[in-house]
Amino acid sequence: MPATFPTFAELLPPTKSAPHAGIRWTLTAAGKGLLSIEAPRKCAVYVVVEFQTAWAGRAFHFECLGGQSDKDSLKGGYDVFIGRPHETRCDCKGWAYGRGKPCRHIAAVRAIIENGWMDCPANLDADSGNTEPNELPETI
Repeated sequence: MPATFPTFAELLPPTKSAPHAGIRWTLTAAGKGLLSIEAPRKCAVYVVVEFQTAWAGRAFHFECLGGQSDKDSLKGGYDVFIGRPHETRCDCKGWAYGRGKPCRHIAAVRAIIENGWMDCPANLDADSGNTEPNELPETI
């Protein structure tokens, strides 16, 4: 029987262009998952893969599957870097033209990291319980 993975949902901080947006995240393997960024009039779906970076932070590649408003994203997706609060970057036009304000890709990755969803075990069916023998305290 194939493993099923839970899907997590979170509201994103409101922005001028998307005051009521949210995400759905499904971890599909270690460091990889399916992300849906949902707003009232559009829904963009991405495969997100974490990759190594030489900088102090975490890096992710977003591969677009559909629904995005930026047609340039079809040319290879986006790379997102999350470092300290003022050390974030995204290849999208929203970040480039937003004067350094976090775009929805940065907001989505922050929510995934802060909720610990990227760090869930890849094999959710694995027995990850305590392997130490239970020792009861001696009574007097």
